[in-house]
Amino acid sequence: MLDNSNPFQDLDRMVFQLFDESLPQADQVILENLILENSGARSRYAELVTLESMLHWEFAEVESDINSISNDQLVNFSEWLRPAIALAACFVAVLIGWWATDQVFPVVNPENEIASLQLSDSNLITKTNALKDLSSLNSVDLFASNDPNTIVFGSETSKMLVSSIKSSSTVNLARQDRDALLDAAYGLEVLESGQGFGEGGYVEVKENVSAWRTEDALRVGEEFGVQPHTGGSMIRFSRMEVDVFGKKAEVSELVSVLDVRSLGANLVNAKAIVKSSVCFNQGVGIADGSTSFALGLHAINREGRVSLAIAKNETSVTSDVNPETWERVESEIELPEGTDFVVVSLSAQKEGSQALLPDLSGHYADGLEIAMAVDGRPVYSRL
Repeated sequence: MLDNSNPFQDLDRMVFQLFDESLPQADQVILENLILENSGARSRYAELVTLESMLHWEFAEVESDINSISNDQLVNFSEWLRPAIALAACFVAVLIGWWATDQVFPVVNPENEIASLQLSDSNLITKTNALKDLSSLNSVDLFASNDPNTIVFGSETSKMLVSSIKSSSTVNLARQDRDALLDAAYGLEVLESGQGFGEGGYVEVKENVSAWRTEDALRVGEEFGVQPHTGGSMIRFSRMEVDVFGKKAEVSELVSVLDVRSLGANLVNAKAIVKSSVCFNQGVGIADGSTSFALGLHAINREGRVSLAIAKNETSVTSDVNPETWERVESEIELPEGTDFVVVSLSAQKEGSQALLPDLSGHYADGLEIAMAVDGRPVYSRL
């Protein structure tokens, strides 16, 4: 038990013994439980590990009696290693500096450029090289919305605009929303082209609703102490992108795009609802904390090469640190008139000092279910 006057005194002692490989097995169990149960202890452990790692850069001089080992003259390789280690340290420092800068000012491919600008900005087209072909569109339609939460993006094969159109209130498009909608652009093209497959996914047709599915490429078996919730595989999130200065790490995954254009007039005269549920989990390292997971649904209206996110609903949950338990999330969205596609996405986010630690434990989703009904009559389901 920790001393009340100095809650980290025993923690420091056990960590130092752990570094020296002299910590008894019983104390190792105590240390692990303490770090898992106490967020303050996790932060202190992370600080000590960081300090210990920095100390390894120091090159300690070791004096030895060469004559006591051999009468032959030996080469002192330490004199050669010092400059090499110093050069390696400089190289690592340059890489870290470049990486940190890249997190703040990401390098964007001009063929897939993103601009967070208001649609009322008259310089939008000229400032976005990837959107030159948009000049042929009707400027009145293009700039009809005045929502500040707008992203514009393009590629060689499509020119697309994604925006919240709720002019009466601000609808925040978070970074994970933008990432998911960017990923969905390719799925929209595949569905509109009538193809049955594409890079990274395939089209599934059930009950007159076509769906672009991509999650199979993300599936893995048991790992990091996490077993699939159902079946023999589960979705593993890609590695999180880290904002060093904001102390935030996040990732999003597109899992499905539903083509609901066949509903047509049903969206005008009836109530259409899409429901989805999924379970989340994470593998836990010794210094990991909880993760915020979210299930997002976006209703997309598409006219020509312009797409608008006309409705959004997202439900989130904060996970525990037990890899044996799964947290279930449910979300639903009523499809407004004009909905052509529904985008289903998953996201994970960490904040604080734990976001800066290496993402080694993995984040997972499983048991994804999607169902759609019109006036209570099921028209699509996927388990």
